[in-house]
Amino acid sequence: MNQNCLISNIVYEATLTSNLPEYGEKKYIGLCESTFKKRFSGHKTSFNHERYRNQTMLSTEVWRVKDRGGIPSIVWRVLRKSRAFTPEAGRCAFCGAEKFEIVNFPGRNLLNKRSEIMAKCRHRRKFELELFSHELFDVT
Repeated sequence: MNQNCLISNIVYEATLTSNLPEYGEKKYIGLCESTFKKRFSGHKTSFNHERYRNQTMLSTEVWRVKDRGGIPSIVWRVLRKSRAFTPEAGRCAFCGAEKFEIVNFPGRNLLNKRSEIMAKCRHRRKFELELFSHELFDVT
């Protein structure tokens, strides 16, 4: 990430290669609202601890390479910065940016599932009232 580990609100791309013969390269598109350093830490956990091997499509592929005796190598890059959901805007440009990158990816080596573009925005949730304790609103 070229010394940009504290950057936040980004859509990023991971390029996975391996020393396995004829493996080629595979791409993964993700996003992080927190710093990339924090998100990368989560990815590292899923790469190193087998119980998290299916946490993301990227970690599943890393473990597939390891299971075949290969050594995975990943290069990270920022695709774009964006803003997460705000009640004023009423939509999440952040999730939209990730979905745009997935849909418009040229080629067949993308690890993301196309079904991800139908996923509900998880950034909106922190603004929903159901998250607050019902005790705060108890009027009985």
